[in-house]
Amino acid sequence: MLAATAGAYLQLTQAMFQSTLVMLLSSVGAFGFLIYVMSTKNQINSNRNRTGAFIGFTLCTGIGLGPLLEMAIVVNPSIVVTAFMLTTLLFVSFTLAAIFAREGQWIYIGGSLMTMLSTLITLSLANLFFGSKLLFDVSCKIRYSAYMKEFTTVL
Repeated sequence: MLAATAGAYLQLTQAMFQSTLVMLLSSVGAFGFLIYVMSTKNQINSNRNRTGAFIGFTLCTGIGLGPLLEMAIVVNPSIVVTAFMLTTLLFVSFTLAAIFAREGQWIYIGGSLMTMLSTLITLSLANLFFGSKLLFDVSCKIRYSAYMKEFTTVL
């Protein structure tokens, strides 16, 4: 997360990182780092290389997120800080839940969450073409119910 933050900061503040060529190179670099991490086995002697490649991947991804962050800053600068803090909070809470939960307790929640996610994606794509208020309301209710299910499951 820190490397992605550093990449986004570089893209936002340094003129050298704002060119189209650097954005293209960061996309290719992120893809290359991702392929490297996925293709190497998790062994003791390759962990340092894999960690470096993962940090490179997150740095390149952060550089790629720069234009999106710039647009969010134009709309409202507090969006970036709020998103960062909520992402950190979710990451820490899920990490702690995984560490302290009994083995196998969280294994079955993935199916229902992926079903809700695919339904949301389908409804959102359909709403792009139809512009229906009903589809929007159903999508919002699914999001709310997924949030409440996740919240009550954690408690």
